[in-house]
Amino acid sequence: MAQAMFGQASEKITGTAQKAYRTASAVADAVESGARAARRSGKQVGEAAEVLFHTTRRRMMRHPIEAALTALAAGIAAGTTLVWMVRRK
Repeated sequence: MAQAMFGQASEKITGTAQKAYRTASAVADAVESGARAARRSGKQVGEAAEVLFHTTRRRMMRHPIEAALTALAAGIAAGTTLVWMVRRK
């Protein structure tokens, strides 16, 4: 009787340990996959930012007056918005 109970307990412990191992392995795989995806996304964002920087720089060299006027307009818009928000409170 006692031998049978120990046998059943041993089987249950072994089964539970195997389930825990499979779960831990699945979690580790998911974390590793997420980390790879995050690195890949970061690399793509960096490349896109570099392309945007070079494109903007090239455009500013080709059209300097247009670039200066655009920067002036953006500054006026930002300043107006800030003044409006401060006075509103």
